[in-house]
Amino acid sequence: MADVVHATEATVGQDDAESSAALAVAWNNRRILYVLERLAARFHQAGVPLMALKGAALQLTLYRQPWQRTMGDLDVLVSPDRIEQAMELIRAEGGQISQTLMRPDFFPRYYYEAQITFPGIVPVVMDLHIRPFRPLRYARHVPDDGLWDRALPVDLGGHPVMIPSPDDMLLHLAVHLAIHGGAGQRWRRDIVQWIARYGDVLDWDRLLRTAWHWHLSLPLREGLRNAQECCDEQLLPRRVKMALLREPAGWRDRLALWQAPRDNDHPLWHVAVSALTTPGLCFVAGYLWAALVPQPAHMRESYPYDHWGWLPAAHALRFTRPLWGWLRPLLARWRGVEVVCDDHGRRVLATSRVLEANSVVLRREQGGLVRYMATGLHPNVRRVGGRILAIRRLRRGEHLVLPSDPTSDNRETEPIHPTPDQPDHQEKAA
Repeated sequence: MADVVHATEATVGQDDAESSAALAVAWNNRRILYVLERLAARFHQAGVPLMALKGAALQLTLYRQPWQRTMGDLDVLVSPDRIEQAMELIRAEGGQISQTLMRPDFFPRYYYEAQITFPGIVPVVMDLHIRPFRPLRYARHVPDDGLWDRALPVDLGGHPVMIPSPDDMLLHLAVHLAIHGGAGQRWRRDIVQWIARYGDVLDWDRLLRTAWHWHLSLPLREGLRNAQECCDEQLLPRRVKMALLREPAGWRDRLALWQAPRDNDHPLWHVAVSALTTPGLCFVAGYLWAALVPQPAHMRESYPYDHWGWLPAAHALRFTRPLWGWLRPLLARWRGVEVVCDDHGRRVLATSRVLEANSVVLRREQGGLVRYMATGLHPNVRRVGGRILAIRRLRRGEHLVLPSDPTSDNRETEPIHPTPDQPDHQEKAA
């Protein structure tokens, strides 16, 4: 942890906020690299090659100080023919698979990574890759030994860790950025600084040939174009830029890249596009069967209810979930309220149409939505029995606020008109 201490000393001249942020980044990165160091020792003793990708590889090669680039998790790559041995070594180090796959053979046959968690006070999450990219089309075109042929060793704690060659690293960073839709200032900066540091030794011709053979010319071009947007100087030699622009891209390449940033939000489209763009009829048929009929343990994660016939109900909900995205605005309009995000990204309950004073905002059976309601000294709704009623006329899009003190006699909490649940003072006097 000496470099973390050095991070603290180097930031003494900065203000407290910057110093604290740098120390937090340095501590987080060293915590992750410590796990990589332990794995490197165990893998080296077992004779299993281990490759670091993305943030970990950049920390070992590009960034000289641990606070210069934050890491969210650890990404490593192993050869597909050593995956079983690698999993045994990871379990021996305390790692546990933290996701339930669709089927036991879904990784490594169809999916490119498995998520591993190393427990602790602050757990470390590691993505164990057998292939460098997510789209299934790329899995059929990128050879299993693609990044290994030209990989270079670096020392970590006295044990070797492999990293991609300079041109393979640039290819991986650019394609990764394109797969995520070009959204990631940190990943753009990685590409800019990598070219600035290793541009003189990059084999541009080999980079272009590799991208062409692996059907990655289009994502390489898009990733480099996104990185160029945050740099005033030209990143690429003119001949390389022109060669990428002249490289044709088929409809399958374009469709696969268009869908890749949308995979998490549109899982059914992800399966359909993967089937359309991936070569190999038998391979695609096996993938479709695994994706459309997952094991019950996987369905349990998305359907928590326990009742007779839960598995068919879980499958029905899974296939009809895309319809809820279209029906949600209509349901919110009919219900009168909807869950939205405020300016700070917190989920709150707001009106989806105008609600009159003393109208029912939430009924007893909708009580689960109360957790999204704020409390304050100036409420606009009140609780009456098992229902939530409007204190005054509510505008569309107004956030709902319950009184912070239910016993408060604030005049805003008094109903404007008598309701069946609360008679007026004349009826009480009578």
